[in-house]
Amino acid sequence: MDCIKNRRIAKELSEPEVLGRLQKKYPIEDGYEILPEPRIYINNTLNAKGNKAYAKPDFMVIDKKGNVVDLVDAKNGGADFTDFQKALNKNGGTFNGSSRSTQLPKGSSKSIAKNSLRKETTNYTYNDLP
Repeated sequence: MDCIKNRRIAKELSEPEVLGRLQKKYPIEDGYEILPEPRIYINNTLNAKGNKAYAKPDFMVIDKKGNVVDLVDAKNGGADFTDFQKALNKNGGTFNGSSRSTQLPKGSSKSIAKNSLRKETTNYTYNDLP
């Protein structure tokens, strides 16, 4: 039950708050794009099935030149990165574009440097859930 509540806190409270922070810091009017849940393939890392592993942070901020300027995962309280997010920070990775992105569309590719992923934290509790 706690896992379900923690997931709800993240999806319903933490992620929207962090998105709002990013929208203030990186306004669309200045040419920024905030891409939700980008799939970033991790260098030198395979998943349990032997396929190239990937991490999906909550947000990737891209500037009008197609540079990744921020890579963020919303975490509540003292939550830590997932194992694949830790591997992404250790090894770096590649974003292969997305049909949801105007700055880095499908068919484009962008290297993601080691230690690029950062946490934005919130401090919600179960009592904050609607």
